[in-house]
Amino acid sequence: MVATISLGSFIGYKLDIYLEIKNNIFTIFFSLFSIAIALMYVIQQTKDN
Repeated sequence: MVATISLGSFIGYKLDIYLEIKNNIFTIFFSLFSIAIALMYVIQQTKDN
């Protein structure tokens, strides 16, 4: 879960730097998207048990 969120934040951060965006929109988007993916994974795993 931590790896998923970290990877999403890192990708967003690097995109913001590469595209020279000042308001960090990609960092925010990819962080929230990776949190949603991690939560869906946890919910799916708890439903299977």
